[in-house]
This record gives sequence, structure tokens and C-alpha cells, in this order.
Amino acid sequence: MVITLRICRAMDCKQRAPSPHRRHSRRNYAQLAARLSRLKGAHVPFPDLSDTAVPYVFPLYVDEPAASYQRLRGAGIPIFRWDELWLGTPALPGDRGVEWASHIFQLGCHQDLTSDQVDAIADTVAATIDSPPRRT
Repeated sequence: MVITLRICRAMDCKQRAPSPHRRHSRRNYAQLAARLSRLKGAHVPFPDLSDTAVPYVFPLYVDEPAASYQRLRGAGIPIFRWDELWLGTPALPGDRGVEWASHIFQLGCHQDLTSDQVDAIADTVAATIDSPPRRT
């Protein structure tokens, strides 16, 4: 934080009106939070953004990630997670990193997505998480 303040002071940062990028990213995040907050098999760990946040992805905690992650990727949803942990990642008391590596889906919410695209993402995510995979 100190470094950020020093850089801001050196650049003579002023409080400015929010950029379109910031507004669109925040709008997309809020739209996903509203649409996905009532899923039965998932929850939104951070439904509200701080005033200064400009998100690139939307975190969604999924109870059964193995049942939906590959299906969502296959459907073309912009989705990421920490698929692989570093070898030797320590297990620390109270650390949820290992759990979150598979359970937190990072859904795209960046500024280039339109409201209709965000709705399509939310529709697909909701339908996939709320319905079990088909048996072949």
C-alpha cells in the first residue's frame, strides 16, 4: 500500500471520474453477483466490491466443482481456476488456498463483455451447476 501511495503521489494522482473500463467491469461483476447469488450448488464469496476495485474475474465458490468445471469450459464460458498447485505447496493452519484452488471458479467479468454476454454466462453457469451431468 505504501508503494502505491508513493507512486500515486509521484504521478500527482487526482480523484477522477470513473473510467468506462472501471464502470463496465464493476457493472459486469454486480450483474453476475445478482444472477448467481441464489444457486443451490454454489455461493458468491465476495458479493460486494470495495470502492476502488476494478475486477477482471468474478469468483464463484462451487460445492461440487468436478461436476461442472469441464462442462462450463466446453460450453465456451470464460472460466479459470488454479488447476495445478506448486509442488511443495505447504498446508498451513486456516489456509483455504488448496480448497479454493478447485472450488473457486473465476468467471470473466472484464470491461469488454456486454451485458447480454454476461447474462449468457450467468444463464449457462446456473443451468450447469443446478443440473447434474448426463450419464452416458
